[in-house]
Amino acid sequence: MKTLLILLPSLSAVHATPLLLASAEFPPFREKIGDSYRGADYEIVTQVFERLGYQVTVQFYPLQRALKLAEKGAVAGFFTLTRNPERERIFLFTAPVSTVTDVLFKRRLDTLTWQNLSDLRGYRVSASEGYNYAPGLLANLKLGGAQLSMVVGEKPEYEHLRQLSAGLVDLAICEVSVCSSLIQQHPDRFGHIDYIDRPLGETRSFHLGISRKHPNAEGLVAAFDAELAKFAAEGKRAEIFKRYGMRVSLDKAGSRSAAQQ
Repeated sequence: MKTLLILLPSLSAVHATPLLLASAEFPPFREKIGDSYRGADYEIVTQVFERLGYQVTVQFYPLQRALKLAEKGAVAGFFTLTRNPERERIFLFTAPVSTVTDVLFKRRLDTLTWQNLSDLRGYRVSASEGYNYAPGLLANLKLGGAQLSMVVGEKPEYEHLRQLSAGLVDLAICEVSVCSSLIQQHPDRFGHIDYIDRPLGETRSFHLGISRKHPNAEGLVAAFDAELAKFAAEGKRAEIFKRYGMRVSLDKAGSRSAAQQ
């Protein structure tokens, strides 16, 4: 009697095809330096997929181009981004990978404080064109009498700090970890800038978005979420945030089913 030996493919063989993801620079969350990539969210996303047996390829694009590629299904997904109705049309979102908190940066010698947005009446405040701020934030700033100055470009955060340093604006809206990182990188130019430690709008969650055009979008999200939970429970995510000196508040981020982020 002959024995039939059936060889099942290994997990690595099953997922041998590279998983192509798009991203955009937003240090210290995601950053490209020369031919290498780094950043807290970059490490979290790629390490979680590696634990699942995937070989991840990441390509950086300007955000709007990356969104169009995902909408067409040319990439499996994009990381990391907040949620809004337009993005929900393109992506299925994973559980939160990290969080973003926008604050007001100022010149250190300027003793500015605020409790209500109306306290910012008359101040020149810079904001990023196309950035997904907390719902209604910019409109409420305008209603409160702030003078908004919109910054465009692929790296608006540096421009915010430049304008603030030059006295072109009084305040700059920036994600706390992002502009804090830039100040640390350029102490000679921006060392005289700090921020008001009061969130400007709600803390929002940052997610990996899997393109709805991906043939296994739901399965990929479910697998990522399960492995991310293990990764976080082991303390690995917290270690990464600490290493990058990031201020992250996942307890305030809600879940995948949360209202518009």
